[in-house]
Formats: sequence, structure tokens, C-alpha cells
Amino acid sequence: MTTGRQQSDFDFEVGVAEAAPADWHEFLQTVPTADYSHTSHWHDSICGNRTGARQLWLTVRQDGRLIGGQGAVLAPSQRRLLGILPLQRLESSVEGTSGGPVLHSALPDPMQDQMFSRIVAAFLGRRPSGLASAAIALNPLSEARFGKLLRGQPGWERQDSPTAMVSLDGGLEVVERQRMVMNKRNERNRGLR
Repeated sequence: MTTGRQQSDFDFEVGVAEAAPADWHEFLQTVPTADYSHTSHWHDSICGNRTGARQLWLTVRQDGRLIGGQGAVLAPSQRRLLGILPLQRLESSVEGTSGGPVLHSALPDPMQDQMFSRIVAAFLGRRPSGLASAAIALNPLSEARFGKLLRGQPGWERQDSPTAMVSLDGGLEVVERQRMVMNKRNERNRGLR
């Protein structure tokens, strides 16, 4: 489903679909900030293992060529309000991974800024009505480039997560002994239960 042309300084189409576009993986090759959690494989895995989960893909095209987009998962939350009311969660960053918009790196910065803001607004606009939330967690490279654009965006509450990334340099033993302080080990162990 295409939402139509956006009136702006730059002419591009924004589309919404329930499946990744056929040229998504080719497009990701043009995005140095993309990681595995941006792939359709990741979204297929999440939806294949979560009851009631389905995919949402926002895409930006210019003259038919994919130049930006964002994948997300809409799923019932495992938490319930007051123990009985189900919550819906639209998230582009599932299970602690990064997500958010990805944009072709050859585009001019002003166009990237405008596309990022429009994709984020469209993402928030797709949040279901009722008891629902929408979440995006940017990876460090995207945060450095686009984090400032999320500040002041209506409808969003920013929460910094400075402990989201742990360098794996040096191997498992170095990480376990030198980088994982006791509280981080406890968090990891709770997550494995």
C-alpha cells in the first residue's frame, strides 16, 4: 500500500507493506549503518516465533528505486496491564537489538534528515489504537547521526541506553572477566531464564 507522494523539498514516495520489498537486501548493501536486525531474515524469525506477530515495512522510493526504509514487528506484548488487559507493541528493535530507519548513504544530508523524520513519524502513525506502544532503538552509528532528530519529535519519549553495546574484542573470556561487571552478568543471566 502506498501512502502517496510527500510534499517536501525532496520528491519521494513512502510506502507501507506487510512484507519486505524484493530489493530490500540489495538496498541494505548501500547502508553502512545497517546490521542483521535490519534484514528481512531477522523479521521473519521474530514473526515465526512469536504468536500473533506480523511484519510492517515502511519504504521510501525515488523514481522507483529504494532509497530508505524501516522494518518493524507488531505483536501482542507478553505483559498485560493490571494482569488482564493485553498490550500491543510495534517495535523496530526487538529483544534488545537495534533498528530504526536505514537510508542510502549517497543521499545528501538534508534529504536523509527529512526522510528519517518522515519514516519515524509514519512509524509512530502505524501504532495500533488502544493500549499500544512503539519503540525504536538506534545502533551507535545511527544514534550519532540521527539521534538529535528524535529529540523534540512529537509523540516520542527518549530513553538513552548507554549499556546496550558490549565490545566482543578479545573473545569470550576477556568479555566475561573484564567487561561484564556483576550487575551486567545478572542481567544477562535473567535474560537467559
